Amino acid sequence: MTSSEENLKSFLIEGVNVDPEVGLNESQVSDMRQKHGINALTPPERDPWWVQFLEKFDDVTIKILLVAAVISLIMAWVDNKVLGNDPNYYDSIGIFFAVILATVVGYLSERNSDKEFEKLNEVKEDINVKVVRDGKFQTIGIKDIVVGDVIQVNMGDKVPADGIIIDCQNLSIDEAMLTGESVPADKKFYTEKDLSKASDECRVSK
Repeated sequence: MTSSEENLKSFLIEGVNVDPEVGLNESQVSDMRQKHGINALTPPERDPWWVQFLEKFDDVTIKILLVAAVISLIMAWVDNKVLGNDPNYYDSIGIFFAVILATVVGYLSERNSDKEFEKLNEVKEDINVKVVRDGKFQTIGIKDIVVGDVIQVNMGDKVPADGIIIDCQNLSIDEAMLTGESVPADKKFYTEKDLSKASDECRVSK
C-alpha cells in the first residue's frame, strides 16, 4: 500500500468513520439512514387538485372566451329585457360549455402526464449498486445507499451519489446532465493535497 493510499484510508477511518476495505456494518447503516435519510431527492410539494384546476383559467385563450361569453350573455339579456325579443342564451351557454370542457380536458391531460412522469422516474431510480458492507460486496438499491458507503462503480454504471474516489483507472464520467458538456470529464482519486483540504473541511463541518 502506497503512502497516499495509507493516508486516504486513515482519513476515511478518522474523518468519515469507515474503513474502505470493510465498509459500514448494519448498525452504522441504520444510524446513517436515521440521521441523513434515504438516497433520494425530496419531491417538491404539489398544489391541491383544485388549485391546479383553477390555474387552467389563467390561459389567455380561456380568458378571451370567458369575456366573449359574458358579453354574449349581456347582449342576450338586453335583447330580451330592453328590446322585448325572445331570449337567446344559446351562444353564451355554448361558449361557457366549451370553456369548461377545454379546462377539464387540459387538467386531466396534465394530471395523466404527471403520473406517467412519476412512473418513469421510479423506473429510472430502480437501479442496483454494489457496496462494501461488513467486509464483503453486497448489491443494494440506489435508494438504500447511506453516507459512508463504499461503492464500486464499473464501466457504464450510473454514479449513484456524491462521494470521494478511493481508487480508479482511466475514469471518465459523463456530466452532460449537470454541466451540459458533451465531453466526459476525467476523474482521479484523492492525492495527499486533496486529503489535507478534505480534512480541513471535515473539521470545519464538525
